[in-house]
Amino acid sequence: MTSKNTRKKFRASKPYWDNDLTEAWQAMVHAAKRFLKHGAGENKGALRVTFKTCQSHFDKMLWSKAGQFDHRTLTKIEHVCQNDPMKFWQNIRRLGPRKKTDIPMKVGIERNITSDKEEVKKVWRTEFYNLLNPNQEGQNFDNEFLSDKIEILNNMNTDMHGDHFVQNCDISEEIYALEVKHVIEKLKNGKACGVDVIVNEVLKRPRMIDIIIALLQTCFSHSIVPL
Repeated sequence: MTSKNTRKKFRASKPYWDNDLTEAWQAMVHAAKRFLKHGAGENKGALRVTFKTCQSHFDKMLWSKAGQFDHRTLTKIEHVCQNDPMKFWQNIRRLGPRKKTDIPMKVGIERNITSDKEEVKKVWRTEFYNLLNPNQEGQNFDNEFLSDKIEILNNMNTDMHGDHFVQNCDISEEIYALEVKHVIEKLKNGKACGVDVIVNEVLKRPRMIDIIIALLQTCFSHSIVPL
């Protein structure tokens, strides 16, 4: 039986963590310590085999528990999606990283850290004011760089509307559902997710593929991107 603090430590980042995983983890750690401490003598081979066995057992159990948890979560989300769209998005948000809503009460002023409440509020107020009311003279803005890019953009627009411009039909063609589905199906399973916290297994769901196709076609036809 494991301690309450040990279980709490792992449950914070892995909600599927249980006593079986904790015991397998402790057995692997114990075998590793024995191998590192006593693995220089005649028992080196046997201790190494014991450690590798414990490690393999823990890895298989971890992936199994994680897969079962993901399957239950996806099944629940899929069921909620069909009955209550509001709860569907609430469950989607729970999958992502937790956001801190507290304002940091420490700020740096001339390389000094202060926790004074009034000073912190003053710094936050000033920073947001400068963000919403930029002063071009104090922002070290490179006007030459901006002018150069505007000139390039104007030249491109002029060339595109000229008589000698040849349009690339391959790039301008409509995005077809079959090619999007083909690309999504080539994604590998078991890979880490990106900043959207959506794993490839979720993207491969037929319902999700339809949503992605509709989103891409809308963005392409209207020349817009989601913010």
